[in-house]
Amino acid sequence: MGLFDRLHGARDRASTLDDRSRAKLLEAWGLVEADVANDQVPRYSAEGTSLDYDRAQWLRKLKHILDELPDSEPRWEQLVREGRAKGFDDAWMGHLMREEFALLVRRAVADRVFSERERRKLDQARILVGLSEAEAEAVYASVVKEAETFFGEEVEGA
Repeated sequence: MGLFDRLHGARDRASTLDDRSRAKLLEAWGLVEADVANDQVPRYSAEGTSLDYDRAQWLRKLKHILDELPDSEPRWEQLVREGRAKGFDDAWMGHLMREEFALLVRRAVADRVFSERERRKLDQARILVGLSEAEAEAVYASVVKEAETFFGEEVEGA
């Protein structure tokens, strides 16, 4: 029996799952959220999946652009326009931008050395994301303190 024959058989068996088993499987795969309080069986719905996909792709582009700074800066405005065109809330986009900025800081101090190149990249990201210097300093200080506590030594260049 070939691979696709076995997969086809598995698909047939999966289609015979009862509602509770199907719900557990979909929940395990992260396709739905269980309503445990009301003991209701969650159902997979195609409704909203396009929005979920668009959001995931937008976040992927955000990460890519921030990772490739300074070369990717010209694509920033296009990313923001695309998010607005898809109807994404500015607050939602801003929240993700701030989270990704914090991740950039974490990656910059992960090797316990904070280089001048990383400083320039983070400053450029801060400006694009729209963080004030005080907000960026607070993120930086928090991440550096966390790294120094974790590693038990100072971050060089911090």
